Amino acid sequence: MSAEASHVMNKAELQGARRLGFDDMPELVEACLPALNRGRSIAVLAADGSGLELLYALAVSRACQAGGGIGAILLTSTKARAARCAAAVNAFDSDGGSRGRVWPPPGKSSLVPPPGTMALTGRASEILPAVRAGRVRLSDLRLLIIDGTEAIEQAGDWSSVAALLATLDAGTIKIVSCLGPGSLLSDLLTNQLSRAYRWPPELFDEARPEPTKGASRLWYGAAPGLEERLDLLAAALEDTRTGATVFCTDATTAAEVVRGLAARGIAPGSEPDTPTVQVTLEPAVASAAPVAVVFGLPMDLESLTSRLEGANRRIAVVTTRHLGQLLLHARRAGWPTRALPAMAARPDLDPVERFRALVREELQRVDPAAELLLLEPLLEEHGTVPVAAALASLLRRRSAGSATVKQWPDMEADSGLSVEPLPSGDGERGTRSAWTKIYVAVGRRDGAKANDLVGAITGETGIVGGQIGKIEIRNSFTLVDIDSQVVDEVISGLDGSSIKGRTVSVRLDREK
Repeated sequence: MSAEASHVMNKAELQGARRLGFDDMPELVEACLPALNRGRSIAVLAADGSGLELLYALAVSRACQAGGGIGAILLTSTKARAARCAAAVNAFDSDGGSRGRVWPPPGKSSLVPPPGTMALTGRASEILPAVRAGRVRLSDLRLLIIDGTEAIEQAGDWSSVAALLATLDAGTIKIVSCLGPGSLLSDLLTNQLSRAYRWPPELFDEARPEPTKGASRLWYGAAPGLEERLDLLAAALEDTRTGATVFCTDATTAAEVVRGLAARGIAPGSEPDTPTVQVTLEPAVASAAPVAVVFGLPMDLESLTSRLEGANRRIAVVTTRHLGQLLLHARRAGWPTRALPAMAARPDLDPVERFRALVREELQRVDPAAELLLLEPLLEEHGTVPVAAALASLLRRRSAGSATVKQWPDMEADSGLSVEPLPSGDGERGTRSAWTKIYVAVGRRDGAKANDLVGAITGETGIVGGQIGKIEIRNSFTLVDIDSQVVDEVISGLDGSSIKGRTVSVRLDREK
């Protein structure tokens, strides 16, 4: 770590960072640490490979105090992601006893935390029932982390996140990571993170940088396994028909690249013990523009641009886990991006041209990084080609009406990995229930805010904040989602009460 890091991280934290493999401070953490030290909330456009896990670990460790109850909750899109975050936080604070203990650890499926637990991680729809049942109390909560808003929304979990947000004390620190701007992020910045530190600032600016006109594009490829990435690299180099410089993350990786390219009929040269590989292809084009390749994700934007700036053909090959951060780097650099041509599929897997056209159209529309977060465990187990073939089969069967593809939460529940149900004295009260929308005759023109509605509902009826869902404040009225099991109690208790000095009427919403 640099000397500057020692001014914002204590000795134990520096040691924890090294246990996570960070000998140098990531750009993200260096930028966010001053805000974290001042107790500010943070919103970042970042993904795996940026140092997010170090930022989370620092924040959780500081929020958790021995004997202080559950001080932090880390919400993720999948169980695999939750386990990875828990492992990182626990490893970071391994010298701190139970101070930063995160539950559940990898391999556990129950969200009934044992005594001494200082933090929870998992999907919001798993944690919310525990809050409603009173098994998890938020009175000591100092930190809420939302890891990957897009992936959580695609997993069908955002309504549970919104319900948890509605229960938080105004002083709770929030750290939110996103892959890009959008309506969900805009809503969070307006209602939850208005005073949060935002990084990188250029991507939060309303005049966000567009790809530089006339700039050389960044060609990218991503695969989970080393051999698949070497296949992508070899195909990209052959397509250039000229020499190239391949920048690797370290000398060990460079040696793997030399071996892999040689096995694929490309004879690279490399200086001993350096992370740079020089590749010359025959017939070489003497006047060809320089080609630069990064194999593996550099830790920060400066490292990426220093390797690729000035090349007329830029190529990056990374793991699927790091694709989102690579694309964010490219946006900050002003480089247009395009995926490398896919490797040819086996003839027996080759679909009809109409299906190919459909897939090509989807490739242009979809955000690959967000989708890959859900597919990541499958890609690591089986590789990209078999997974692509399986998805193609599912899509064609679904189009023909012969199969139904379930939503992600249902698929995960059927997998046998779902969270064990929590015991509750209120029958089904500890399980996630449907929401019912109510109409409250107070709105924006009366100065009403979400906290006013939450305070009035919980104060007049005695229900807990976790039973209050989405709050839509309009000009003259407000629509509130309420746990269906207590909606009658809320209507009778709130009707005729006073909110912002106005006596309000409350009823079931009649909007269709």
